[in-house]
Amino acid sequence: MPFSAALKVNVLTVGDAAAQLKSGSLPSRALAITFDDGYADNLEVALPVFRRFNAPLTVYLTTGFLDRSIFYWWGGLEDLVMKVDSV
Repeated sequence: MPFSAALKVNVLTVGDAAAQLKSGSLPSRALAITFDDGYADNLEVALPVFRRFNAPLTVYLTTGFLDRSIFYWWGGLEDLVMKVDSV
């Protein structure tokens, strides 16, 4: 049984959800699943699970990470913490 049937939800793409909301035809218990930032685990972990259940997902990429115009501060913080004995 697909997870959408087991959970009694209508899993939609973001585009379909927006269009149906605009037209007033959004089904009850509608669900659109999104991931933010576009981390590698979205591709390596989430996508195979969603494919297995034939469910749509949307990944929003933070393009600033791709072109390095945004500083990956939590990675820098982790590097700093790992280099010192106390914080």
